Amino acid sequence: MRSQLYLVCVAAFVAASFLCQADDRKQPDVASDRPTECPDGHRELKDVPILYGKVSYDEQLQRDLADLKYVLGGCIVGKDSPKTALICGKCRFRYGGDGGWHKSSTNADLFSMPFSKVLLDSVKLFEPKDPAYYDQTVEGKRLIIQRVQFKCPRDRKTLDLEVAQLMQRNGIRRENSRYDHEVFYGSDAESGVYQVWVLTDQGNQLLDLTISPKPPMKNAEKPQ
Repeated sequence: MRSQLYLVCVAAFVAASFLCQADDRKQPDVASDRPTECPDGHRELKDVPILYGKVSYDEQLQRDLADLKYVLGGCIVGKDSPKTALICGKCRFRYGGDGGWHKSSTNADLFSMPFSKVLLDSVKLFEPKDPAYYDQTVEGKRLIIQRVQFKCPRDRKTLDLEVAQLMQRNGIRRENSRYDHEVFYGSDAESGVYQVWVLTDQGNQLLDLTISPKPPMKNAEKPQ
């Protein structure tokens, strides 16, 4: 249950981070800038209150989230944090501003844009006991970021080896590491740059595999 709550919080943090990044860009100031449809072409858009802070992920909260009474906003809230989020009631895409949308689900088949084969293969390879969380960030009709997160019943050494083998089978070369839990892999022409996070929780490894178009920071570019 603790690991499931962790993954839910991570997914909420991803969505909140996406919204914060959008806030740093140009936000719509007039009603005419408000989108009328989500990336999947649905027009069932509604403003949903954002629930911040530490929450008890009980059955009532799960029902409220499913009914779009609230959406999770993460644990960090500031004076400029948005109070509501524009969400598609049909496919659950969440608008973040400047044409950007974010979506999370435990079912990869609910996304109209397909995930990278590497991400899907990672779930098949490690066979997590709990559902994996899938995320996509879309701008316009273009897939910008895709990720999968799940609890992996492996020791760290075995997991690192199997991730490296998965990448190697797909022709993706390891580039560098910034920390002991973060590894960058090279990009491929189809998807982008692969980033792997591994965190330990109660003897299990929590694996986060993200693909984005932004190249990893080189050592010479890191702030001193």
